[in-house]
Amino acid sequence: MRIAFISTMSGLPWGGSEELWAAAAEHARATGHEVLACVNRWPEVPRALEHLVDQGVQLVRVPRRKNKGFALAVAGFTKPRTRALDRFRPDIVCISQGSSYEAALQRRFHDIIGWLRHTGTPYVVVCHSSSEASPFNTRTRNQARAFLAGARQVAFVAERNRLSCIRHLAVDLPDSMVLRNPVNMSSIDALPWPSRPAEDCPLVACVGRHEVAHKGQDVLLDALASEPWRSRNFRLSLVGTGPDEQYLKDLAARGVPDGRVTFPGYAAAIRALWAEHHILILPSREEGAPLVLVEAMLCARPAIVTDIGGNAEWISEGSTGFIAAAPTVREIASALERAWQSRARWRQMGQDARAAALRLYDPRPGKTLVDLLIAAASRDFQRA
Repeated sequence: MRIAFISTMSGLPWGGSEELWAAAAEHARATGHEVLACVNRWPEVPRALEHLVDQGVQLVRVPRRKNKGFALAVAGFTKPRTRALDRFRPDIVCISQGSSYEAALQRRFHDIIGWLRHTGTPYVVVCHSSSEASPFNTRTRNQARAFLAGARQVAFVAERNRLSCIRHLAVDLPDSMVLRNPVNMSSIDALPWPSRPAEDCPLVACVGRHEVAHKGQDVLLDALASEPWRSRNFRLSLVGTGPDEQYLKDLAARGVPDGRVTFPGYAAAIRALWAEHHILILPSREEGAPLVLVEAMLCARPAIVTDIGGNAEWISEGSTGFIAAAPTVREIASALERAWQSRARWRQMGQDARAAALRLYDPRPGKTLVDLLIAAASRDFQRA
């Protein structure tokens, strides 16, 4: 079978939303399928893409810049995708969206929608991050409705995001489901609890791209800049990189006492990170189903999260972690306070978090997606 993957992510070369389709592409090649992947072009090819090419995946990199006028840019820079699809003649196309609506809302992907409509090629849509607020007006809502209605299957990485999409579009999505993301760990064994007691000095890690519009680290730093936190002994590692890193360093320097917030950069070895930290915090404004949350739970660490995306599908308040009702200073400060008062229970909560994650975790999400694509491509496919 010929399977084509099209990634809509354009904000950075690689991210969490790419891991699922990449795992599926690798599994498809390993099981004898022909695979094409269309991605945005960056100055350097991410290692994950190099690995896929080594496995025999055909790669098309589409320029992101604009030239003389937007219409010319769209026409000139998206043709490599449709030309590649014409040559490849896929049996099924998988469109992986960093959010729920990129292909329908962004004109640079309308060539793909037109090609799918013209050729009648079946397609599956995978949706990752989502916000509670609707991004639509009447015209764009109708565009998104038509695009998702034409898919043989629409998959979301969290049930909350599936329900949000149904509300945003005011339609049923009978051909929709939840798929689990992969994790970036060679082992999912539990880690020993850090030797430094959490009661003495909690070691907290906030793991994610330094982009406050999505990840909300600015609100976390604001909460920690007030009493009683200025008088408490804790350490926060803001793990990751991104466009707002200097801004976050400035915020930390203004409000949090010296030495309590560090910026260790990108964590390539996630298990080494959790060998030294007690608890994860995710003050996110937008999410799908964060890989970093599942990874922390599998390592037997509890988490403090906002009630965004699929977070509350993984974390139970007071049992496996703590849930801030909204990504606001007040609600995050309240969740932090509940966590602080319960820190003597964090070790047991981490063990319970691991057990919960093992119940939800898909050990082979790439295979799951490939099986879905094969079924969707079948001539005998029947809509729900």
